[in-house]
Amino acid sequence: MAILKAEVKFNFEPIQKLAKIYPEINARFLSLVGKRSRTLLKMEALSKGVRLTDGKRSQSPLFMIMSDVQTKKSLVKVYSHPLMLFENGRTLRDGSKESGRKIYPALKTSVMSRMGTYVKDFENKILEPELRKLDL
Repeated sequence: MAILKAEVKFNFEPIQKLAKIYPEINARFLSLVGKRSRTLLKMEALSKGVRLTDGKRSQSPLFMIMSDVQTKKSLVKVYSHPLMLFENGRTLRDGSKESGRKIYPALKTSVMSRMGTYVKDFENKILEPELRKLDL
């Protein structure tokens, strides 16, 4: 009867390095998606003739649309004060209720359709330099 012995050695150091930088990489990707979503919403609003500045300050229209990055939930929220993105439900005169509705429903689908481009841009501009720093 033959006995077969095998020994496997695995270096976990690169995986540990990746685990250390994951929170930062995740936050940077979410902020990239947030910025691109804000730009898409700005372009859509400007194409409909919506004025995004308040008139008192000469702010960029991009700053009138904000995004909130929640890294623990891997979530990006886009909101705007001059734009009404969601209309709450209301009670009509006859007593019936009307449900709320999204004013810009195409934003989510347009962001999701461009997600592949966002991932490629993120990989080329941010992820590869970070991995080069770690020598992976």
